[in-house]
Amino acid sequence: MSESLSNASSLRLHTARWALVIAVAAFASAAPSDAATYRVTQLADRVQAADGCSFREAVALHNSTSIFAANDCGRVDAGGDLIEFAAGLVGVVNLDSRLGEIVLRSPALTIQASSASAIATNWASSAHSSA
Repeated sequence: MSESLSNASSLRLHTARWALVIAVAAFASAAPSDAATYRVTQLADRVQAADGCSFREAVALHNSTSIFAANDCGRVDAGGDLIEFAAGLVGVVNLDSRLGEIVLRSPALTIQASSASAIATNWASSAHSSA
């Protein structure tokens, strides 16, 4: 399953609880050939150096306007991007509302799971604890 955003649109993941299952199937669209690929390697919703690429870090790079931006996912690219969940990554990404809203901005963005991934995301209210 993949989702593409046009230059004129943005997708907001609101604070309400939601779930999105990214299952492996034939992809409806592909990222542009010159797109940067940010490969999500961990399920934790955090921004922390040297711990692997999180979905939040991948989105931050996609949204960045700084040519110097970089994190565990790689370096920023000015064109359309691809966020891909790494092969073998299976589980739930519990998005933490205390870390803020995730906004996907233009340019074009494709989000997809590899053929060996099954990912679900869940927006966790700040009222929930991880204990």
